[in-house]
Amino acid sequence: MYLPNPIPNEDLSLSEIPSPDTDWQPISRFALTYDGRSCPDSVTECDQMCERVGELTLSELRGCLYMYQRRFKWIEELPNNNQLTSLQGLIREIRKRVEERKTP
Repeated sequence: MYLPNPIPNEDLSLSEIPSPDTDWQPISRFALTYDGRSCPDSVTECDQMCERVGELTLSELRGCLYMYQRRFKWIEELPNNNQLTSLQGLIREIRKRVEERKTP
């Protein structure tokens, strides 16, 4: 499988972020564009962070998405409908942060 190159936050553009209503594969692929070395330590920590998704930084949002991608890969399952909706919410917030960055 081809792995995408990491994209630093400052270089991230809307065209590289999947639509928030997309399915798992584009979300999973986009998640791998984040350098996972600065991610939260666990999926549990991501779950807690996502309770306040509107307060998270772009790095925190991308870090959580990365951790969830790794989790689903290692348990060899696809997200269920509720989980996919939550992941789409992360994508929506990531897009919002990138859009805000470009607004004066």
